[in-house]
Amino acid sequence: MRFELNEQAHRWVRRELDSASLKEVSRLMFEYAAGGGEIDEVVETRPEWRDLHEFHHDLRIPIQRKLVYIETRLNYRSPFVADDSSIVVVNIHEC
Repeated sequence: MRFELNEQAHRWVRRELDSASLKEVSRLMFEYAAGGGEIDEVVETRPEWRDLHEFHHDLRIPIQRKLVYIETRLNYRSPFVADDSSIVVVNIHEC
């Protein structure tokens, strides 16, 4: 997993999540998904992204008593190859 956050999202994490590390956010995302947490697959409609990505995936997870929205992209190639996919976190903020 990697993070491609803009400066506004980085500032939000530092300010609102008591400077939780991105590694900690990654761990919480993994635990949420492994525990059966809901991940919404959303058709990408924003003009600047829709020609590059068919979908993005949204998680809404509790972190430090806040409900946090995390927008991700799944990078993969077809045909699917095990262990050749990755997740990119592109946005994070309070719901």
